[in-house]
Amino acid sequence: MKRLLALAVLVVAALGACSFPFPAGGITREQAIALAQAHISDMSFQDASVGPHRTFTERGDPNTSDRLVWAVRFSGDVTICSPVGTCWSPRPATTTVILDFRTGEFLESSGFSPSSK
Repeated sequence: MKRLLALAVLVVAALGACSFPFPAGGITREQAIALAQAHISDMSFQDASVGPHRTFTERGDPNTSDRLVWAVRFSGDVTICSPVGTCWSPRPATTTVILDFRTGEFLESSGFSPSSK
């Protein structure tokens, strides 16, 4: 029983260390990161994922919800200002840039910055 448990732990660890290939025919992860960086400023790269558009956004066009995209996420501090010029202290934020998987075309970006208390 102990051998079986040890073997199961090794298999799970080995699978966790493997990286699974992306579908063929698209831009590379490195290309997606570089293209996405052109749409953000002063933020650090966090991760990049491939999947159907609907996986990464609720606002996606229903006609393209199955479209394969890169979702490239960045994080950093942002300063939010009102239209009249009042600005709040910088706060942590994330921005996700959505690109077409095959061409790298920019589709949309969205950000999230929780309110500070």
